Amino acid sequence: MSVEERNREYAERAARDARRKQELAFLGLTTREYHAVMQAGVNGVADFSMKSVLDLLKVQQVGKITVQGICKKLEVNGIRLSGPYFHELPEKQTPEQRCRAMDREVEALHAEVERLRKDAELERVMQRAAVELPDGWEIRICVERGAGWVDLFNPEGDEIADTWSGQETLSDEVSEAVDTAKEASR
Repeated sequence: MSVEERNREYAERAARDARRKQELAFLGLTTREYHAVMQAGVNGVADFSMKSVLDLLKVQQVGKITVQGICKKLEVNGIRLSGPYFHELPEKQTPEQRCRAMDREVEALHAEVERLRKDAELERVMQRAAVELPDGWEIRICVERGAGWVDLFNPEGDEIADTWSGQETLSDEVSEAVDTAKEASR
């Protein structure tokens, strides 16, 4: 097996695991319940209505988990099985369930926006430093476990004492270091 094939296999496995985690979170099933449904043969079949799933599975048991019970639990929550994926049936959701689903989606979107905003802020400050830092001045960003700081060096190689106020983020400290260098070089 070539390295490319192995990497592709790892990527596919990671994608399957990510999809399974999303399904588990969406369905509110435990990992054991999810595997019980998959072992019972639901996964990979072209299309299922809830009745055909129950007819097919009858009262199969996997360990102490009754697959029929899981399917009924899903049906009550307005979810049907279709091939390897689970789908919501919006018409069977109560307003409270729709509201909770929307709240989860909004929270996930807010977290993603905040993560992107933090990444963009540091990138923006680094671009500013690259453009506005006076000739010969150098900024070093130092990071170790549990700490991070910014060092500023003048053209002679001397470290300038921290004159910034110990901001919360590295991007704020880099921005203040640029301002300090600009003031000192005037």
